[in-house]
Amino acid sequence: MPISLMKFAAPLKVIAVCLTVFCTIVLKPYPAMARTGVIVALTGTAEKIRSAMHVTGTLHYSQREFIKGKLSDTDIILVRSPMGMINNAITTQVLIARFEVKRIISIAPAGGLADRVKIGDLIIARQVWQHDFGTMKPYGFIWGKTPDGSGSHSLGYQQMDKRMLAIARNTAGSITLSENHIHEGIVASGDTFIADNGKKEWIARKFDAIAVDMGSAAIAQVCYVNGIPCLVLRMITDKAGINARLDFAESLPSYRSAIDIGSYISLLLANISL
Repeated sequence: MPISLMKFAAPLKVIAVCLTVFCTIVLKPYPAMARTGVIVALTGTAEKIRSAMHVTGTLHYSQREFIKGKLSDTDIILVRSPMGMINNAITTQVLIARFEVKRIISIAPAGGLADRVKIGDLIIARQVWQHDFGTMKPYGFIWGKTPDGSGSHSLGYQQMDKRMLAIARNTAGSITLSENHIHEGIVASGDTFIADNGKKEWIARKFDAIAVDMGSAAIAQVCYVNGIPCLVLRMITDKAGINARLDFAESLPSYRSAIDIGSYISLLLANISL
């Protein structure tokens, strides 16, 4: 190196190091925030949660509106999903793939199966099962476990995340209850609205379930294969018997419950972020 340039060598090295550090720290994209995806089924629930949020934007994918913002100082993506197993699976996969959420909370209606479960009660799902997967034989329906890669004799997507369950349980314990209560138990789901006493009794007996819905198993399975913890919360709108349709209709556009689901979700998110 010529003598005239040697005096610039050290400063040039310093500048190069500084540029490297700048590009690495400042220009490098920040990692995705630990967002929580919140899937709701009813418009009234979506509006209640949205009104409590600090909304920073909305995006549309797959015919759904995804609302970005903060609730209880937690970054969330709120979306209302259409009814049904496939619709809920689509919503869940978009949340995971597009928004890189780190956990998902699902809030939707359900029919009560157990006698102790009343309209307006909240269910925290300990396990979820798809009740309508199987084979129809001449002598009747033969149920089968939905394949999820976990083996036929082991729990896969059926078992809810233990940490999320513990947080939901502890949050429920801090709420003063009136005529409605919060239960923990098994939820069965399928692409059929149950309004039949015989089917209701079969589902309750087969899965030891206390509630039945139309989407929790799909959400749980998509979360399971993507390695994302999820929490399933179900508000009881009917008793899955002959009057289920009438009871369900009376619950719309929001829930008939003494439990403020919006306040519970806010408190739940605050505890999750701890």
